[in-house]
Amino acid sequence: MDAGGLALRAAYDALAQGKPIIVQDHDMQPQSAAIVAAAKHATTSLAAFAIRHGSGLLRVVLPYERTVDLMIPSMDSSFDAVERMCVSVDALQNITTGISAADRGRTARVLADPLSTPNDLVRPGHLMVSAVDPCAQVSTVSEAAARLVHEAGCGSAALVTEIVGTENPLGLACGDEPRQFASTHGLICISVDEVQRFTAVE
Repeated sequence: MDAGGLALRAAYDALAQGKPIIVQDHDMQPQSAAIVAAAKHATTSLAAFAIRHGSGLLRVVLPYERTVDLMIPSMDSSFDAVERMCVSVDALQNITTGISAADRGRTARVLADPLSTPNDLVRPGHLMVSAVDPCAQVSTVSEAAARLVHEAGCGSAALVTEIVGTENPLGLACGDEPRQFASTHGLICISVDEVQRFTAVE
């Protein structure tokens, strides 16, 4: 197994252990990258880490069918969209205003719970939701996040937030910044290209 395959296995292990990983959009000259974790493991500390180092806009990526089951309507009128943004949500119970790291972590866990029903959620809320096709070829960070979480045995819900750049804090992390961020925080970094290449043959 080459370095890419080893990185993929390491990413699975980290996600299964409740740790975040970094997913960047391309091997060479990445233009964006995100902190990714299994939504089922979205503790307060994990959500706080993502909020502090990311854009602040947390979202949970779900399969299209699951958003339908949970009655979370799409805000995107295009049925050809690779990723459809949906109405934001909060958990119905055991949260306060919905905006804190604790509350958004709680909502993420509710979204990840296969036993959750539409009645367990309030719409709109403070946690964004997006929908992807779990069977599609991986081409985006969101699709890669969903595939990685699923393959790690952590269900079908991925917690995602884009990393803000260090050289340009008004933009997203790009170039060498995602891997530098991963190295600083001891995180696995993997690209969409690697996920596409290796999950396609497994």
